[in-house]
Amino acid sequence: MKIRLVFVLLTIFSSIAAAQSDSKEKIALQLGNTIVNENGKSVIESKGACGSGEVLAFHLPQKGWFIASVEPLDGYDFQKIGKLEGNFVTFEIDGNRYEIISNQPISRQTSSLDLWVVRVPTPTDKVNISGTAISCASDFKYWLKTNLPKNQKK
Repeated sequence: MKIRLVFVLLTIFSSIAAAQSDSKEKIALQLGNTIVNENGKSVIESKGACGSGEVLAFHLPQKGWFIASVEPLDGYDFQKIGKLEGNFVTFEIDGNRYEIISNQPISRQTSSLDLWVVRVPTPTDKVNISGTAISCASDFKYWLKTNLPKNQKK
């Protein structure tokens, strides 16, 4: 009887652990109408949906890409400094506070989550880029390959 109870408990705990790891892998981020603030000032406003994937990113002229991810990617200096709370993502990097504000929940799976963030400077050959952008991706490695030159890895 005791052996059976131990076996049942082990089965339950391993199922819970597997479910938790599966849910982490399935977390997707998405944006609706979006505002990005830097130190309380709006720097990007975008209408329409973006997503759904494991990566949210935005580009600011002279500063580069700011990438928030469910998990870090090897080869980049990700820091676990982002917070997802409902319709908001917040983080502080390089002495500036950033907010991504969506008119819809950013994740359907969870309302609160720590995110990994990295800033990748604008490539030196494109330092005068004047445009802003918001991007979402489900395939993080592909997004990085197509949006960031290899020599910009940190």
